[in-house]
Amino acid sequence: MSGSPDDFANFVDLGYQNAKITVFLRSDKGSVLTEVDTTLQRFIDGHFQDTNATITGMAKILLIVRNMVVRGQFMSIITSLVLIWLLTTLLFRSPILGLYCTAPLFFAVFLNFATMGLSGITLSIETMVTSSLAIGVGVDYAIHFIHAYREQVRRTGDLESAVLSTMGTAGTAIVFNSITVALGFAIMMLSTFKGVEHMGMLLGLTMITSAFGALTINPVLFLILKPRAITKLIGSSPGNQAKREGLTP
Repeated sequence: MSGSPDDFANFVDLGYQNAKITVFLRSDKGSVLTEVDTTLQRFIDGHFQDTNATITGMAKILLIVRNMVVRGQFMSIITSLVLIWLLTTLLFRSPILGLYCTAPLFFAVFLNFATMGLSGITLSIETMVTSSLAIGVGVDYAIHFIHAYREQVRRTGDLESAVLSTMGTAGTAIVFNSITVALGFAIMMLSTFKGVEHMGMLLGLTMITSAFGALTINPVLFLILKPRAITKLIGSSPGNQAKREGLTP
């Protein structure tokens, strides 16, 4: 090879035994990186059987990191839901009510990923983190509703009346709280960085869906399934206690 050795410093090593081919990408989307990596690996397997060829560079590293984060976040979501179930089971002393606390979160996470699919938002570090954050914040709504509902059942002694009373008290607070928090996250949508914009949109949406789930899924479950952890409170209502004591007809 003619010319100065420095002319080829970025393409071959000093012994001219190893060559480097540089490819510039116009996108860092996970789907694009995966497609490029798969295509290059297929080409290497088909044309370099007797030669050692390796894909490397920042794009490859970024793809590996993203895949690790995505897998880790899926495990994080599952772990978070299990821990929330355990903690709320201890809080309400009922594994069934613990499941009722996680039900709106399943609903919110499902809608989160459904929105990503419909909007063409790909899985990334930013979008995956939103689910774990949303679970930690959104569980408050279910806990507040269930706690208030139990108190209303004790007071009224009727499951349906307790739902209406809870909707008028804790339900109203949950609605305004979720809207306020969602608007706070929505500010992130003004960012020029797409990852932050998507994170703000998904977090805001999840606040609304988790509150909506707590105010719709839980009442339906209570009225249809009538869990023992709730119905046993009817006997402790002031009206029933008065009847047992013969104070009212």
